[in-house]
Order: sequence, then structure tokens, then C-alpha cells
Amino acid sequence: MEIFDFKLHDGGEWELLIQTPAELEAFRLPSFHSTAARVPGGLMSFQDFTGEGFAVWRSNYVFGRNSVITARADIGVIELCIAFKNHFMSSWDGVGQPLMKAMEFNFCYAPFVRNTVKIYGGHSYETVDFHFTPDFLLPFAEAYRELDDFLERVSLQKPAQLMSGCLLTPEMRQAISGILQLKTRKSLYSRMLKNKVDLFLLMAFEQLFRPKISYPFTLTPGLVEKAEQAMFLLKANPANPPSTSELARLTGTNMRFLQQSFKARFHMTIDECGEQLRLQEILRLIRDGGFNNSAIVDATGFSDLSALYKFFKRHMNHQTPGEYRKSLILLSATEENNQDRSENKEK
Repeated sequence: MEIFDFKLHDGGEWELLIQTPAELEAFRLPSFHSTAARVPGGLMSFQDFTGEGFAVWRSNYVFGRNSVITARADIGVIELCIAFKNHFMSSWDGVGQPLMKAMEFNFCYAPFVRNTVKIYGGHSYETVDFHFTPDFLLPFAEAYRELDDFLERVSLQKPAQLMSGCLLTPEMRQAISGILQLKTRKSLYSRMLKNKVDLFLLMAFEQLFRPKISYPFTLTPGLVEKAEQAMFLLKANPANPPSTSELARLTGTNMRFLQQSFKARFHMTIDECGEQLRLQEILRLIRDGGFNNSAIVDATGFSDLSALYKFFKRHMNHQTPGEYRKSLILLSATEENNQDRSENKEK
């Protein structure tokens, strides 16, 4: 179970409850670990089950007055968050959706947790959240390129978001009910729950990455200027290119128009351009000869050597940095031999 520190913004005190109060008893899940707390103006219940590579959280809030709560934890979290009943204002260090409506979900990563929620009195709220390890998501990344790019940002410990504000389909709602209501033998519970989580996650990715309806788009001179500003910012920091959301903020436009403008102007996406610039910087550092692989990791913002190798092999036809370095040495030696032969013939 992840450990979180909670804070009430009005300075009220917490009272952890040994028994679940009657107001929250209807939400009890027998196989989940449960924690309940009484705070000034309301009650909260947090229930979680941790399996191999995943965790399922069900949180319930019953408040009689407006409240603001912040949860903190020094851990990175990959989360699929669902506003299952009603909605509240929420901010995950600028990553999450500021306002999630009921039955909406998003999928994001925060390198540390500082989640602030604003709850309105006189209402009850319920969220269902799924936390995942990168290894749990790898099989899905083979099928969804967007998820593979997302996990690349996770490996760099950079905030990342796949999508926000997507509505649950009726099938997804039914799948969540099946997860929360699962009953089976204790020895089989974790395995059966994982199967249901796998199915729900597949539904979520199909919903996130379904083909989008295209609308007519006109590349105006103003949008060309925004796209060129974004390219300038990308080239200014090739080792650690800014994200699309950062570029949109810096150029003063929204993400969708910036993405469309950039692709129309440069015939590639922002992510593709950022990766190409980063690859060119890696190749330059290797050609300069003064950087070993560890130094390149530090200079180009990768979390470790493994992340560098994965990125490099994906773009260089499965060639490693070491193999590329050897090919440069061999090419240089071949060119020197050819030059020597040419000089000998002239003599």
C-alpha cells in the first residue's frame, strides 16, 4: 500500500477510525484494505487492493461543508483516475484534469504526488483509481505506440498525460462493477482481479486511442508563426525537448491547434521532431568522441543507460550506441586506407 500524507487546508485535525462508520458501510469491499477518517465537516474512506504490478483504489467522501484537501507522497504514480460519482476540482501537480466530470477518466503520470481536491459540502463523492508499474503496462505498449511514448517520459521521471476527460463506455462501467464486486476464493482473488483489470485497461486504451473525427483545418499565417516558435524552442534544447503541453503554454496557443499547425508546417508531429532532435544530439555527442554512454545519459536527460539503449535501438534499427561507435571507427579506418592507397597510386 502506498503511504500518503493528507492535509486539510482549514487546519482541522484528523481522527482515524478503527471501525467503518455507518455512513460509509455500504462502500465496504471485503477483500480490500480499508482506512476511514473523520475530519471537521465530513468522513472519508480509502480502500485498496495491491496485486502484482497494479493497485485498485476506491475512495469515498461524505462532507457537510466545503473543504480543500491535499495528499502528498514522495513516490511516482502512474494512475488511471475515474470520477465515479459526482465530480470535484482536482489538480495533480498540473498534470491531471482540473475538473473531472462524473464518469470521466484520465491516464497520467506524476513523478511525485501533490494532489489537491476541492469538495463541495452536501454531496458524496466516489473515485476509482488504478495504479500501475511500468512493467505491468509494457505488453500494452507493444500494441499502442502512444503508450510506448508515455512510458518513455515515465522512464525520464517527467510528468506525462495520455488523455483526459474521456467518458467511460457502458462496457467500462460494467467492468468496474465487476472489479469492485468480485467474489471468489481467497487464494484466487489476486489472479482473478488482475484478469478483470487487464480487460478494463484494454477497454480504456481502445477508448483513448480510437480514431478521431477530423475537421477541416486551415494553416493561417498566425498558426505558422506559432509552429515556427515551437520549432525554435525544440531546437534550443535538443537534449531535453519540451513537451507539447509546455510548447502550447510557451507559444500561447492550445495543444490541438499547435499539433495541427506544426504537422502542416513541418510534415511531422511535435513528438517525432523532438525525438529526431534528441537522436541527432546523441549522434553528435558520439561522433565528438568525448562522451561515454554514461555521460550521454546525463547530457540528454535519460534516467539511466537502459532508457538510452531502448531509445537508441528504436531509432537506429536495433543498433546500440556502442555498435554505432564501432561502426564510426571502422568507417574512419576504411577512409584512411582508401586515402593511403590513392596517395600511393599518385606516387
